[in-house]
Amino acid sequence: MANNEHEVEKSHYLWYNKKKDGGIIAMLITSANAMMGTVFDDTNEMAMRLNIGDCLTFGSFVPSFDSSDVPVRLPMLWHVIDKQCGSRLKLLSDFFFEHTGYWPLHGNSSAVTWKETDIRHDLNSKYYNNCFSEREREAILTTEVKTKTYDSSIITTNDKLFLPALEDIENIPEHLKIGRGVYANCFGDDIPSVELLYCFYWLRDPGEAEDENLVVQGYADSKLVIDSLDHNADEVGVRAVMFIDAEKI
Repeated sequence: MANNEHEVEKSHYLWYNKKKDGGIIAMLITSANAMMGTVFDDTNEMAMRLNIGDCLTFGSFVPSFDSSDVPVRLPMLWHVIDKQCGSRLKLLSDFFFEHTGYWPLHGNSSAVTWKETDIRHDLNSKYYNNCFSEREREAILTTEVKTKTYDSSIITTNDKLFLPALEDIENIPEHLKIGRGVYANCFGDDIPSVELLYCFYWLRDPGEAEDENLVVQGYADSKLVIDSLDHNADEVGVRAVMFIDAEKI
């Protein structure tokens, strides 16, 4: 390894080299114990070989740094949670896009629905455009998403990226139910440190009160732990679901 690069390994899952001149070399390493599926990082090779439970790197993102002005772009890891019509794959992000409240774009947060949320807007504008190349965006399909409201009516939206619903998480393998946030710091000699931490994440489903939504709290004793949190809880993670056409990646 060249002297002007630093290899950092803070977990079983993620490492990258950061050049001091600002150039970035990024790689994703996954643990078989954590993923329990085949991991593909060659998009030309994997398109039609992916099966439920497999992982792929698709898109990239810049995690938050506490003390660095040099952006480190890391590949995004996705799990295949459904396969339809051969090339149509349903993916769930392993990492969080952000931590935020279930806030509306405008107005009061007491009775906000998925259609009106700031999360939906950011996933389908900021993150859709910033995290994926033009070629990758062409592979992401528009999905008709049906979401139940607090009064049990159904709202339909057309989204590229969307929060999972409870039924999405209930029906996937146990090891995929937990989401993780990427946290990074820079210490002495500008060496970055990366940690992956488990955290709550939002679901689209309404909560126990009109101003609450369901969150996945964790997984314990072979059971999914679900809670209902106020929309203003702003430290909750955002995992995303999307459909892609595997023939286009």
